[in-house]
Amino acid sequence: MKIITVLGSPNLDGNTAAVLGWVEDEINAFGHEFERINLYEKEIFGYLGENSPECKDAHEIMQKIIAADAVIISSPLYCFDVSYKVKALYEQFALFSDMKKFKGKKAALLVTAAGSFENNADKVGPIFSKVINCLYFEEAGQLILTKISRDSLDDEVRKDARDFVVNII
Repeated sequence: MKIITVLGSPNLDGNTAAVLGWVEDEINAFGHEFERINLYEKEIFGYLGENSPECKDAHEIMQKIIAADAVIISSPLYCFDVSYKVKALYEQFALFSDMKKFKGKKAALLVTAAGSFENNADKVGPIFSKVINCLYFEEAGQLILTKISRDSLDDEVRKDARDFVVNII
């Protein structure tokens, strides 16, 4: 199985990147392969109206997802939702003329949040579900980790990462 992992955080050494690294370790441990895409290294933007310029990096990402079996989108929580780069990717997905090519592909969400779930991270999962369902993906899971800090990245979180991968593969 080939899985595209998308890091939607500007902090390449942050909590989201650390947990995504554990997820990737588990993908390898189960004998599957992954390719990580760092969105903050890509020129990607949301829909800018009828005269939007072509977003070549988004097209490249979509082609990689089409060639893979699954995608894991990861982001820190910002203002109750994913980062703006992930939101821009969602919009680019919606603009893709052949969305049905995502049919049968699995999509999963990984979010890290410093705050609590209630009245904070409780909205990100339903939004993700609506987006991927509109795009014909098969939802493969959500791992929404709350009250996360560098000190809280422990064996329990690592086990959560392993369980998350088991549900995807």
